[in-house]
Amino acid sequence: MELLFFWGIPLIAAIIGFRRMFYGTFTMFLCFAFGAYLGMWSEGLFSFLFGFLPPGIRSAVAVAVAAVIFGVVLLLAFNALNPQDKVYPFPPLLERGGGALFGLLNGIILIRFIALLVCLTPFKAELPLGMEAAPIQARAVGGIMAVTRGINLFTLQLGRNSACRERLDNLLIAADEAAADRVIRDAQGPAPATSSSETTVKPGALHHAVEQKEMLEQEVKQ
Repeated sequence: MELLFFWGIPLIAAIIGFRRMFYGTFTMFLCFAFGAYLGMWSEGLFSFLFGFLPPGIRSAVAVAVAAVIFGVVLLLAFNALNPQDKVYPFPPLLERGGGALFGLLNGIILIRFIALLVCLTPFKAELPLGMEAAPIQARAVGGIMAVTRGINLFTLQLGRNSACRERLDNLLIAADEAAADRVIRDAQGPAPATSSSETTVKPGALHHAVEQKEMLEQEVKQ
C-alpha cells in the first residue's frame, strides 16, 4: 500500500506534467521544492503562532502553514514575472520529457512532504489501510533530506545538512513520544467516574491512616 501512494501519485503527476509542458511544470517544481524546504526549516519561526494547539500537532501545523505560504509567494512571483502568460517554446522532446520528469519530481516531493507531516503527529501510530509508520517515515525523511541537500548545495549552505537532520530527528522523537502516549491512553480507556462520596476525604480518615502506618512499622521492627 505504501508503494501505491509513494509511486502512484508521482506517476499521475508525471502524466499531468507531460501534458502541461516543461515551463509550467518546472516553475511548479521550484515552488514545491523551495516551499517544502522553507516550510520545514522555518518551523521554529511559525510554531509560536499555534500555541493554542496541542503540542503533538503544533510542529506539523507550523510546517504545513509555512510551506503553503512560501509556495504561494513563489508562485505569485513567477506569475508576476510572466504577467501576459507568455508561452516559452522549447524543443518538443524537452517540452514533453522535461514536463514529465519535473511532474514526477513534483509528485515525489508532494507525497513525501505530506507523509512527513503525518509522521510529525501522534496519528502516525494509527495509520489507515494497514500501513506501517516506519517505512513511511523512512521514505518521507529521505525525500525531505534529499531536497534539503540539493537546495543547500545550490545556495552554498552545505554545512547546514547535519543541523537540519538533527532538528528533524528531534521533531520525530517528540512525535514518537506523543504517539506512544496516545496509544497508552487509548489502551487504558476513559478513566472510571468516581462519586463525590469516594473522592471526598472523610473527617479523621487521614488520622486513621497515619495510625495504621505506625502500627505496621512497629510490627516490622518486632
